[in-house]
Amino acid sequence: MITISRAGLLFALVLLAPVAIVPALFANSERYQAVSSGVQALGLIVTLVFAAVAIRNDTHDKRVDRAVDLYNRVVSEPIYDARVRLARHLRTLGGGSVRQVAQQELRTDPLISRYDPDPGVTPEQDLNQILRVFERGDALRLSGATDFGLLHRLLGQHVLWWDRAIGYVEHEHLRQPLRDLADWVRRYTREHPHLDYVNTWDTLATGDFGGPL
Repeated sequence: MITISRAGLLFALVLLAPVAIVPALFANSERYQAVSSGVQALGLIVTLVFAAVAIRNDTHDKRVDRAVDLYNRVVSEPIYDARVRLARHLRTLGGGSVRQVAQQELRTDPLISRYDPDPGVTPEQDLNQILRVFERGDALRLSGATDFGLLHRLLGQHVLWWDRAIGYVEHEHLRQPLRDLADWVRRYTREHPHLDYVNTWDTLATGDFGGPL
């Protein structure tokens, strides 16, 4: 695909300017009018191309912004606090390693369904906040409204970590979007084997799960 930079378009306009000016000095009025009309047409084409490039760049910028905004939600309050509380809870249950639990356990199990000490929220409430963020991420992925490479890089590790920590049960509330997003992350990783940063994901996961994500 051929891309044209804004600087390139401005350079083209500079080149067209003498074409419009020089004929005025040496040509009769009829010939100049013909040349002038041709130059105007070229100028219109360049303007339209410039506008198309500007729109394309603006669209790309918005896609990048959506990925960054979603990441900022994950690493900022209140989602950050929910992640820290629930992850610490699962490590405590697992004796240091992360214990995989099902949503039903977080809802009904006398030990798993509450924090100690009680911070005023439950593990299930924290999980629902986390899952809603991933639900939004999967919606952005499905609609193509975000930058896939950046989404993978910024959120891939978080997606796989929680997909591993929260056991998948079909038809559980909000769980399917996380599973679909995790499947996409794994597929994107396979299709792009040159992504060195994914090695860090597995290194960090070994301490929590005893193996790669």
